[in-house]
Amino acid sequence: MSKRLSLPAFLWAVIALLVMLASPSLADTNRRILATVDDLPVTSFDVNARINLWKLLGRNTDAGDLKREALNAIIDDYGKIAATKRAKQDPQPKEVSERLDAVAKGLGTDMAGLKDKLKAQGITLSSLELQIKGQIAFARLVFGKYKEKVEVTPEAIDRKFEAVKAELEGRIAKVMSDPRMKSITVIEIQEVNFPVDLSDSATADSMLNSRFVEAQQFLKNYSGCKSARSAAAGIFNVKVGKAQEADATRVPPQMMAEFKKRGVGKAIGPFRTKGGLQVWGYCGTRNIKPQKPKVQYPTREQVENALVNEQITAIEAKYGTRFRDAVIVEYIDPAYAP
Repeated sequence: MSKRLSLPAFLWAVIALLVMLASPSLADTNRRILATVDDLPVTSFDVNARINLWKLLGRNTDAGDLKREALNAIIDDYGKIAATKRAKQDPQPKEVSERLDAVAKGLGTDMAGLKDKLKAQGITLSSLELQIKGQIAFARLVFGKYKEKVEVTPEAIDRKFEAVKAELEGRIAKVMSDPRMKSITVIEIQEVNFPVDLSDSATADSMLNSRFVEAQQFLKNYSGCKSARSAAAGIFNVKVGKAQEADATRVPPQMMAEFKKRGVGKAIGPFRTKGGLQVWGYCGTRNIKPQKPKVQYPTREQVENALVNEQITAIEAKYGTRFRDAVIVEYIDPAYAP
């Protein structure tokens, strides 16, 4: 007697055949069937769509076996929906539509915009609908059948808010203690050159003396960075540089002492250089203190929502896979089997 295939296995074989015949591309890793739930295939595309949906909705996806978690979440949703269907309390189209509108509003768009956002992230609308149906079904099961309650008191909100605030302020304190965040003093200085052609040694000394007199005239007329060009009026070939800031701790000590002695708005020199004489203007001093990072503390509503989510997560962990009894799950890819 020939061995007969069981119904689920037979259906799986038909599904696999249809997939391969319909389009060879569907047999690749993007459309690989990982499991079936009541003979409905759950593919790698569905799993990736669920992960992308989590990202879009703000869930942290930086750690964990995301593909296994996403597959289990999809299976659990099917189980929750099937359990409510048995009790004739399964989610209705109007409820799902209202939730979709709420999601769109939460993302700052409408239904048309939501569809575009989903498509851009590789998510089908049916992926979001399945998650919403699972959420509605879960709420009816645990809050209706099992009488679970989610209660957040004002005192709990206050404690959570203070804890979040303390954590944020601790991070800021750590940032501000970094040596790179210490204040520094900078001075604004200006370089002014009086070029001298020193190629002829016979005339070099007389030319330097002449330029020295001109530099002294410049020092007398100088009253700050903005006055440099007017102070050089009538003097031939003076190179007035732009004002620049320098870390006061990196300015040579003798030069810094001269700046302080002369005061802001004065110039020091002249100094001998390879190309002639040089004068430095002292334009000002300022202290640069890194700004303390701005922190946006959460609102009481956000804190309350976080506490509610924590309680719901704990309830989900409590009931675990209890609702899977309502469906038949077959793992096609053994790597995902429990």
